[in-house]
Amino acid sequence: MNKFGMTIAALLAALSLTACEREPDGPAERLGEAVDETAEELRESGENLADNLEDACEEFKDEVDARNEDC
Repeated sequence: MNKFGMTIAALLAALSLTACEREPDGPAERLGEAVDETAEELRESGENLADNLEDACEEFKDEVDARNEDC
């Protein structure tokens, strides 16, 4: 390949890389990310609440010597 061809190939490669640059997130993208984060936090909180309720149930049943040990 001659110098001209190599120059054209290098320019095309550079242009293709700049065309793939990521644009800053728009308001809808930021809102979607915030919703996703909030949903994840709620899921984790729900799991923690369920664990705490089950622990409290088990402690209560132990204290009253319940026959049914399911919570």
